[in-house]
Amino acid sequence: MGDSRWGDIFDVLTESAPQEALDQYRVVVLLGQMDTGRLKGRLESFVRRGGVLVWCAGQATPDDAALCGAVLRPELRVGRAWRWGAEAPVAEAFRYCPAGEPVPEAEVVAATHSGDPLALRHAVGEGAVYTVLIPWFEAGHGSLCGAALRLFDEVIGAVQPVRVEGPPVQWLSTRGAGHRTVLVTNNDGAAWSGKVT
Repeated sequence: MGDSRWGDIFDVLTESAPQEALDQYRVVVLLGQMDTGRLKGRLESFVRRGGVLVWCAGQATPDDAALCGAVLRPELRVGRAWRWGAEAPVAEAFRYCPAGEPVPEAEVVAATHSGDPLALRHAVGEGAVYTVLIPWFEAGHGSLCGAALRLFDEVIGAVQPVRVEGPPVQWLSTRGAGHRTVLVTNNDGAAWSGKVT
């Protein structure tokens, strides 16, 4: 994932990662299946201490309402458009799991065109849990659904405020007292021309 739109910022942790390792991060994006017992307890502790967890239907279950902020229904529906907040709808086909009424501490950040929740932000302790109701973040025609990609942009952008535009290139950034350093590495045979914001 070195050439991701968010830079080379990802570490891969297995579900056996100890609490001390999780607590070194500000955001954890859960990918793949997980052990329903031990890891969920550590993730909840991570969030309560101020961390941000992003996961999806398929990982979260109806039993996880306390983390999700709503009860996920074990069924699959088809959507044809989604919207972020009050923005205009985006036409895109996807499948999603419906959810019950969110608790007062949960916010619907993305919804289907008909108004069903598609992504929830639930304040838990000092942190937050983002639940994408699209199983495995997948689009019907591509690798990531646009609504999931938008959520990643929002959540990851809060901790990685750098954007690099242009041909694919490996890059990373770090911050120190009063400054941010961005390293762009071009291993292509052609000169790179782009924009760092």
